Amino acid sequence: MSEVDAAEVAEVALTDEAARFLDEILVEAGMVSSDQSQYGRILAELGSPDGSAARLERLLIRDQGLSARVLRLANSASYGLSRSVTSLQSAITIVGFTSIRTLTMASAMAWDRIPERWSEFSLLHAYAAESVAWQMGAPRQEAFSAGLLADMGRSLLYKVTEAGYELLSDLAEHPDSLPSLEFSAYGLTHQHITREAFLRWHFPEPLVQAAACHHESIDQINDPLTMAVRVGHDVAAVLQGGDPHVDWATATGGHFTEVHLDMFEGAIRAQASDLASVFA
Repeated sequence: MSEVDAAEVAEVALTDEAARFLDEILVEAGMVSSDQSQYGRILAELGSPDGSAARLERLLIRDQGLSARVLRLANSASYGLSRSVTSLQSAITIVGFTSIRTLTMASAMAWDRIPERWSEFSLLHAYAAESVAWQMGAPRQEAFSAGLLADMGRSLLYKVTEAGYELLSDLAEHPDSLPSLEFSAYGLTHQHITREAFLRWHFPEPLVQAAACHHESIDQINDPLTMAVRVGHDVAAVLQGGDPHVDWATATGGHFTEVHLDMFEGAIRAQASDLASVFA
């Protein structure tokens, strides 16, 4: 399929069998109702209009791995603090609810069990999307979150099918050719999974759109945030040795080109490496 065909696959209505498989994947990942899942309770608190830092702290304390990641993120170079952050309460204040929600969803991706190249790609995508958004004047934090989590569906498919999905992924000549292969094999794509996970936990619609549409043809994208994430995805593929599939200059109105990548590549790679240590 062409790039446009692959994008259109994500809009096809799922069969009953594929819908059941989608629900199975999300249940396996712990993304069920908030009274059944620790991730669910944390995400519900983060998404609540009355969300409380004190209640969030009590929930995070029950998950040592996620608590450690929040602390590591607060102490990472991204925040550039001159003193160490040692309390979870302080880390929550520094990092903020949006970043903790991103960390929680990323933890559900089980990065410790997926091929390292995939997790590296997501990190590169996050910082590339943020860089493109900065140049375009789009929301940077939202672009980062959408970039980091855009391939959540891939990780969750791998968690359920393991070697079978890895072999399928190896057949893709470029990330943009993957959705059509997924649809042929499973009746759904990783975009379907990402979108449904975001919707279940009440992520803002612009973030849902940006994360789920990262394979769209650029002439089908009408908002800067989604475009930044789309171009960031292509930039990440290039940083992993692939060829570009998108005309960055056309997509961004000249705000991000190969010249800009030359300027930002070192920072993108360094930041991705730094954040990788948070998930170690």
